[in-house]
Amino acid sequence: MFIPRHETEVLQKKLTQAIENGIGSTILISGEPGIGKTTLIKNFMDNCDSTSEKNVLTAIGSCLDMDGVSRGFLPWREVLIELDADKAAGKDEEKKSNFKKIVKTVFDEAGSQWLEAIPVIGDISSAIFETAKTISKDELIDVETGDTKKLALKDRLKNVAKECTGEWLNVIPVVGNLSAAIYKTTNAIQKSKKISYAQNQQDFFIHVMSQLRELAEHNPVMIYVDDLQWADISSMNLFFYLAKNLKDSPYPMVLIGSFRPQDVKDGRLNPISGEIERHPWEEKINNLKRYDAAEFVEVSYLNQKQISSYIDLQFPKNEFSEKFKEEIVNLTRGNSLFVRELLLNLEERKIIFVKNGTYFADETLDISTLPQTVTGIIEERFQRLSEDLQEILQIASAQGSDFSLELISAILEIKTFKLSTKMNALQQKYSLVLKSETVYDKLKKIYNFTHNLVQKYIYYQMSEDFRLDLHSALVDTLEDFFEGEEIYKVAEPYSYHFGVANGIIDENGKLQIENEIEKESLKKYLEFQKYLADNLKKSYQNEEAISKYSELCEIAKLLGDKKLEMKFRLTLAQIYFRVSQYEKALSFSKEALEECKKYNLRMQEADFHLEVGNSLSVQGNKEESRKHYEQSLALYEELNDKIGQANVLGNIGNLFDKINESKVAEEYFRKALKLNNELGNKSGASKNIGNIGVIYGVKGEFDKCLKYFEDSSEMRKGSNDKNGIALNIGNMGAVYGNKGEFDKALKCYKESLKISEEIGDRSNLSHFFANIGLIYSYKCEFEDALEFLHKSLKINEEIGFKGGKLYTLRLMAIAYYRIKNYPKTKECFEKILGLSSSLNFELRVIEQKMNFKLGDSKNPPKKLLKMLAETEDKEEIANLKYELWRMTSEEEYRIEALKLFQELYSNYPYFIYKESIDKLSSK
Repeated sequence: MFIPRHETEVLQKKLTQAIENGIGSTILISGEPGIGKTTLIKNFMDNCDSTSEKNVLTAIGSCLDMDGVSRGFLPWREVLIELDADKAAGKDEEKKSNFKKIVKTVFDEAGSQWLEAIPVIGDISSAIFETAKTISKDELIDVETGDTKKLALKDRLKNVAKECTGEWLNVIPVVGNLSAAIYKTTNAIQKSKKISYAQNQQDFFIHVMSQLRELAEHNPVMIYVDDLQWADISSMNLFFYLAKNLKDSPYPMVLIGSFRPQDVKDGRLNPISGEIERHPWEEKINNLKRYDAAEFVEVSYLNQKQISSYIDLQFPKNEFSEKFKEEIVNLTRGNSLFVRELLLNLEERKIIFVKNGTYFADETLDISTLPQTVTGIIEERFQRLSEDLQEILQIASAQGSDFSLELISAILEIKTFKLSTKMNALQQKYSLVLKSETVYDKLKKIYNFTHNLVQKYIYYQMSEDFRLDLHSALVDTLEDFFEGEEIYKVAEPYSYHFGVANGIIDENGKLQIENEIEKESLKKYLEFQKYLADNLKKSYQNEEAISKYSELCEIAKLLGDKKLEMKFRLTLAQIYFRVSQYEKALSFSKEALEECKKYNLRMQEADFHLEVGNSLSVQGNKEESRKHYEQSLALYEELNDKIGQANVLGNIGNLFDKINESKVAEEYFRKALKLNNELGNKSGASKNIGNIGVIYGVKGEFDKCLKYFEDSSEMRKGSNDKNGIALNIGNMGAVYGNKGEFDKALKCYKESLKISEEIGDRSNLSHFFANIGLIYSYKCEFEDALEFLHKSLKINEEIGFKGGKLYTLRLMAIAYYRIKNYPKTKECFEKILGLSSSLNFELRVIEQKMNFKLGDSKNPPKKLLKMLAETEDKEEIANLKYELWRMTSEEEYRIEALKLFQELYSNYPYFIYKESIDKLSSK
């Protein structure tokens, strides 16, 4: 039941703006628990299609409260699935619901692999839609008879291949025979599991954003992420990324998030230290405000008129007095959940009763004597339930916000059908639970509590001992349902219940360091936490991975296993490095290094010398970096660890390459290559070969360079490393471009472009578009050049890649200058200066050339002479003297420029040097 609110007007305004103008926006809805945030937004989204001519693609992702923090990009997984289902179903709500169940069923075993299948998700709806269109018959599947217990994903594919009717899907009703759709989808997902194209969290965010932009090209998109105060940090980061991107480069999407301000103000528990820390969402809120990237709306309390309307809708024919309604307003203070729970309470207590179809109230009751909080009302309602219903809800509350009927049935040893009857009473009569659309493998009957406050009250009203017994029972039941390795499918809830039951963590997830914990239990808990930590790392949830590996370090300390602790600390250092926290990575690695020396852990000492070297190298401290690399290499040689030796040798090679000592760099790359070949490590060997190729390219030995790139690409084909192959072919394109073989360069870049499109790597796409534009500029085909450069700039703006924007704008400025479009050239300069503090050397020269051509004959030569006095770079000197000759016609400048270009060309036979030589020679 929904009562209209003025906040709906804000939502409608933003949606209309997105539909009519293509300009989307972000809205953040705040309010206390129970005030009606979720109901407000869901009701609006349910009515989007009816109020719009277009099919508005809508999706809701909820952050579930498990020990105070949701998990694994959970809300975004739900969002992408719902959008896909909506795309397939159009305005047909029944189809949308059914398609959503189908897609969720397909993905329920995908685990973290769904992240890599994002480009595939867009194909699911079209497969379902096209298949369903060809079948006129509707199938109705009986969920009670469909036995899915033993069906893994591979078994499902076998059934599809046999043209099964679809019972195993366990969804009703299925529109048409969907075997072909599921077969196509599951195959696509299986292929996506073979390789990850995303290299970091940013790449994953780009995948999501690109998918949303693609959907929004045809239909407006509206996304709602509920309860952001419980979101994992990576999900918050993705929300912020999308909001900022939507602000910088608008498209027809309305992004909505809701949160509880008090929860954010109270902070978030650190599960290791047990301290309450600043809530991570607070920083995101502040940044969104600073960038003006979101509109903030605080949900108001229901007023007397709205509550009166709510009562009249709940009890259509009633004889309640205005005084009675006013007392309800005063007690509930306009909190919609409080109003709802109070009315249900009064009805259950027969204070509100029906007679001859009309509702009456016993108004002799002093309402002020009732509980004064919503929790108090929930308590009173719960206590009136029969003992068997209370017991069901207690087991459910221990499971969390989501709970499974099958698990409750197993614990209570009640048949599912009988338990379903009781659950229907809790849903229909008492309004305490809701049927969820979530589908898990083997656990199909999933319910939610009507509100988080209901679950929290029921859980905490039980004694601590009883709660521990319930967690133990859930551990045993999950083990019965998921045998052997299958238990990892539910690693998150299983390890949580196991940890609480064995006193390893409390119900908030805090590690109980002070407890005496049985070692075997601790080892088992560590095993599952490591599995979860590894998945967090694989799915680029860097902040959560850091927290989880820090917890693993503490567990290793409790076990007294120093080697294991150092292993986890090494992974932590690598994550810090991966997220560019180089100072943190350095200090962390140095501290661990000293401990390794103290405990004579030689292998770990070698590992941390390598990590220290990496951090110092990226910070520009080459000498110190080299010392640590050499110490690491000596230890790996002492321990006969050839993998470690190969890694260090490659890194030392990179170090010398950075300081332009290419001969020494090549020696190290070749040593690393030899070891990797001995080890059969194709991935490492291909990188070494590519690095050697780069060195020959810089030296101007193009034929050798190309041979190395070809060999590296061939080797990468064996490992199916498409990203590496695209980069290698792109490098070959750059070589051909430097040689002046433009058709070959274009062929390479377009091949790389095709691979990047296949794997959805938009960062590489923008780069190859830009390089194709550069080649067309070299060929003086400026119309084509600018077409590709604009494509590159568009992608860079969409993904928010500053470096890519600068590179493309510089190429565009040069192209516009060469066709004498000086206003556009200046426009590019302004955009560059908006991103960078200054123009680079080439553009500064072009700026003076343009000023000279526009009639300023005095200042440009002076400024070029000033630049000449400030540089020692031979190529820059040659270019400056060439331009001074063009401006002044002084023969001395021509002769000096010619001599310098000839010298450069003899060492590095780039076509641009040859072109300059020809112009200077012909006068």
